[in-house]
Amino acid sequence: MQMDANALGHCAPDCSSWGIPSRGTSLRNFINVAGNMFLPWIQGANMQVSRLVLVLLLMMSRNLCWVLEQPRNSLLFRHRRFSWFTNHVAYVFQCAFWMMKHGSPTPKPSVCYSNMREIQRLHLGALRKAERERRTRGSTTRH
Repeated sequence: MQMDANALGHCAPDCSSWGIPSRGTSLRNFINVAGNMFLPWIQGANMQVSRLVLVLLLMMSRNLCWVLEQPRNSLLFRHRRFSWFTNHVAYVFQCAFWMMKHGSPTPKPSVCYSNMREIQRLHLGALRKAERERRTRGSTTRH
């Protein structure tokens, strides 16, 4: 409620249960987006997205701009409340891009959702294999 009229709300909810690496445990998929509701961390992630939608509604009621960031393979966009928000309440723009194009040491394919059309400026083109290999400074795993 204290945000200035020209402020930008950046949201990056915990993605640990929404991506591919945790799908074996979370049991999330395109049909069962809620996942294994018997696990507390899955319940918490679902509640976090529901609360996030309330925050986005509040920001939209004050005519504020917002950006939500997730990994590209995240199923968060299929959550029933976020889906309701994007399909019935707000016109939401989506932009997929590579974090390496913005200075990250690893490629990380990401996606952002926003109520601003300007979000499309994050897309700086495809990440070629040669460019990825030349610019990768970190390792995501240890052997």
